[in-house]
Amino acid sequence: MLGLIVLLQTLVLAVSGPPTSPEYLPIRVAEAEGYFALEGLAVRVKMTRAESGAAEALAQGQADLAATTLEAMLRFGLRATSQAPRLVFGLTAAPPVALLVGASHVSTVRSIDDLSALRVGVTTPGAPEHAWFGWLLARAGMSVAQVSVMSLGGRALVAAIDSGEVHVALVPEPMATRLLSQGRAKLLADFRTPRAVAETLGTSTVNAAVFARADRRPLDRDLSAMTRALRKAEQRIRAGEAREVAGKLPARAPEEAEPFARLLADLDAIVVPGVTQVQHPRYFGWFPSNATLSSALGDLATAGLGALGITWQSAPALTEVEEVVVEWLRELTALPPSWPSRSPRVVSTGSPMTLVYEPTMPSTSAPWRS
Repeated sequence: MLGLIVLLQTLVLAVSGPPTSPEYLPIRVAEAEGYFALEGLAVRVKMTRAESGAAEALAQGQADLAATTLEAMLRFGLRATSQAPRLVFGLTAAPPVALLVGASHVSTVRSIDDLSALRVGVTTPGAPEHAWFGWLLARAGMSVAQVSVMSLGGRALVAAIDSGEVHVALVPEPMATRLLSQGRAKLLADFRTPRAVAETLGTSTVNAAVFARADRRPLDRDLSAMTRALRKAEQRIRAGEAREVAGKLPARAPEEAEPFARLLADLDAIVVPGVTQVQHPRYFGWFPSNATLSSALGDLATAGLGALGITWQSAPALTEVEEVVVEWLRELTALPPSWPSRSPRVVSTGSPMTLVYEPTMPSTSAPWRS
């Protein structure tokens, strides 16, 4: 019975993907730092892969709250009037981007009015920041149809700014701040903070937020507790610095050995809090969790042996085990028996590859886009 009561009191918070979206960082910090628990809340954060996932989960009754963008909520969320979304906590006023002018076009692009018929770079088509860019153009009496929008991807967008291929670009953080600090671009419009958005658009806005359903709204005391937890997380983020971990380490190498217990304590107190837990089963930012008990035991065995597997003479057992396992892989992948698994032409290492590709790179390199 107690377990049932605890389960009923748990709030399910669905969060839009991808998990690397900076808009929802306060939620992850509140969960990791235990701020929800400190406020007496039992919150289960449910990550979704796509931007529409959280809004759909709220609409289908699979979540009590949804952290997503206003656009996603209106497009993919609740339909019935009785289920109308209610804003609980605003996370961002706009997508964290800045409209930057490349250094080579600073003299020709001085305001939004100068953008007509010019090339505007974006990372991906249909990204949330496009709505804010359209709003910005509308305030200047223009429309998106009057500019040439180019979707370039993250890396190529920066290269296009530097080369002058685009006149302006909607650059996400932290690259926008980096380009500005390095003098490689000039700020034309800023959406990175609520105050900047209000100055740019002339009014307050909301982009990403935590929403609830009108017909299934959690208790006021729970919503107040969640608000306090998220505010603590935002304060923690503002107080954090890029070299916070480095500042906790000695500037010079220690002259004497330290007890192993102290090293483990430093690992727990300094390193672990600053490590992204990519092995967590709910982490999908780059790859799902890929560490297994068998791989950990394998690492333990190989580290303990410390064999030098460069030739058969240096480690006969290592070489022969590798050949047998490669043969197993040939069978598992349905390669034909004629595949030369034991030939030195196939079983190789990184050194020969480096020897081959480094001399050829200068002659084959060409501009490319992600």
